[in-house]
Amino acid sequence: MDMEILKRLYWACSGDPHNEVGLNLCELYQRIEDTETADRDFTEAVQAAKLPVSDAESIWEATCAANIAYELQGFVNGFRLAMRIATGKAV
Repeated sequence: MDMEILKRLYWACSGDPHNEVGLNLCELYQRIEDTETADRDFTEAVQAAKLPVSDAESIWEATCAANIAYELQGFVNGFRLAMRIATGKAV
């Protein structure tokens, strides 16, 4: 399966292409409560560390990049698994 197609599909679903209401794939993208809790806990941990602003910002940027990479990985693997199940191919 072409990774570029899956990446484009992921970004179409999770990005913000500013489509018309009802046609915007972003409307289908929802964060679960666990994500909100994890974000809050992470924020509190960074604040409790009392780091200089530049260090805290670097940690935030690295964490965001890692989260996006893991989310893309989960999307790609989930999509591949779903397609295998849907087509009856061996998992």
